[in-house]
Amino acid sequence: MKKLFLFLTLLLTWTFLIHSPVYAEVPETTGDYFNVELSLGTQSPWTKSVPINVKFRSNITADKVEISWDAPEGIEIIERHPQFIPVEKGEVYSYTAYAKPSTSGTYNISGNITDWEFKTNYTSSASITLTFDEDKTTVPQTAGYSGAVIIKSLILLLLALGGLFGLYLLARNFVKKLKKWLEPPE
Repeated sequence: MKKLFLFLTLLLTWTFLIHSPVYAEVPETTGDYFNVELSLGTQSPWTKSVPINVKFRSNITADKVEISWDAPEGIEIIERHPQFIPVEKGEVYSYTAYAKPSTSGTYNISGNITDWEFKTNYTSSASITLTFDEDKTTVPQTAGYSGAVIIKSLILLLLALGGLFGLYLLARNFVKKLKKWLEPPE
């Protein structure tokens, strides 16, 4: 019994020490204020917009951090996130914006994370390059885009079939009423 108690005590102590902040492995920081990473989501076959995910780890605690985007003319960035947020040191934050092309071409898009301080500010950023063909699809295609196009086609086909079936029912109903109306009185 004493050996079991000793074993459990050592196991719990070891578990506590390994998971305590003092002994836990500290993520490597680059000395920047933020470690910023950009990634792409699946392009929408409906709107041709591409989600751009910005993921960053804050190496400072700040009350007013701005998320902004730089993009050349010919592509619109639609932000679906707040412009300013508070951050805590060591926390990871993730937000999404959408890039919608108006013309084909290659675009360099930058995601900027800026800490606004009194009389100064600190910015970390990352860039990603997007190329669109004449159909405004990304080159190479984003993962899952082909499947999304197939699903879009199936939805449109089902809507067309549903519309045709609805027209058939309306026409059949209309013909019945028309026959009854055209019938001579007795």
